[in-house]
Amino acid sequence: MGRFTERCIENLLGELQVYAERANEAMSLIVDNFQLTYDAQEDTVDLTRIEHPDWYGNDFEKECKVRLESYESIINDDIDKQFENYFDLVESYFSEFEDEKRYTLLRKLMKSSSLFLQHQSLVLYDFIYDFKEQDCELRETFEEGCANFALCIIDDFYSFIREVVDLCKVYKIDAYEIAVGLFPTSKDIELSLFDKDYIAEEDGAKDPIWKNGITMNWKGQNNVLTDMFRQAKNKGYLTNSIPDIAIFLKENFSCFANTKLSTIETQLKNNSSSANAFPKEEKRIKIDN
Repeated sequence: MGRFTERCIENLLGELQVYAERANEAMSLIVDNFQLTYDAQEDTVDLTRIEHPDWYGNDFEKECKVRLESYESIINDDIDKQFENYFDLVESYFSEFEDEKRYTLLRKLMKSSSLFLQHQSLVLYDFIYDFKEQDCELRETFEEGCANFALCIIDDFYSFIREVVDLCKVYKIDAYEIAVGLFPTSKDIELSLFDKDYIAEEDGAKDPIWKNGITMNWKGQNNVLTDMFRQAKNKGYLTNSIPDIAIFLKENFSCFANTKLSTIETQLKNNSSSANAFPKEEKRIKIDN
């Protein structure tokens, strides 16, 4: 059985589950303490703290520290020393076993990652991540201390999941279909995390937009661009579909290079729940008729 004994397999699944649960706790901390409020009159979205009663325990920084220590303990102690990190462990596991055991591992991982798949969580995290360098209040909350580490834990786990999804493609495993099977009816679940948004299909399908090789460095906020393109689409100046516009932005603006197409599409839609779809009024580039 190579590097994995039966007990090792059981321990592996358990360790991955704990790893995902610790990351979920970090995400829960953000979701429980912050919310997005939409001002329809000003057409803006702002991040606000949720004020909890005294019995809840409202020391956000202290709770972040507890989550960080818990996370570090499994990173340092639980993972088998023969593996460099959790992805190395999964990669070795995939190389040794057939699809049935690979599917079992993926299902365990997905079930343990449920909070990361909540649409509310993704929108809230994207908003904080996009604006914490530009908003003074956000920067003060997240730039220093343990609060920033909560975001680092979340970002680390997102990166891990994306690596696993890429690995699935190497083994011809459709991670997205597995996720659909686990969460078939939930409207609040965002499964695009398990689908790597390839522009061209492997079967040779034609690209929706031909890549022209031009890359523009946009120094402003990302949502100023998506807001401007959404206005142009609504007023009939752009006749392309939302997915095509998203691809254009991702391929031609460096600020979207690491943004998922599904996230860009969400920002382009007329949806007040899409947190970073609307920039502050003074930053908008308005397109008149």
